[in-house]
Parts: sequence; structure tokens; C-alpha cells
Amino acid sequence: MGGAVSRATRFLRMYNIDNRVDRVLSKEKPTPAPRYPTDLQNLQSTNTE
Repeated sequence: MGGAVSRATRFLRMYNIDNRVDRVLSKEKPTPAPRYPTDLQNLQSTNTE
């Protein structure tokens, strides 16, 4: 019984995978929120040490 279920789920996973990959990769990346000035100072002091 497990083999039949595996085949069915594999088909569903692999169906139209190229288009799904293209859609995910073409999404724009979210821009990070601006940092607070104190966060930048702490980051710079950590990098210089």
C-alpha cells in the first residue's frame, strides 16, 4: 500500500515543477527594513574589534 501512495504523492510533487520554480525565482526579493543608527554603531564597533 505504501508504494502506491508514494507514487501518487511523487507525481503530485513533480507535476509542473519547472513553472513553479520559475515563478518562485522570478519573485522580487523583499527589501530589508532600515536599521536604527544605534544598531549600525553597534555593528561597526563589533566588526572593528
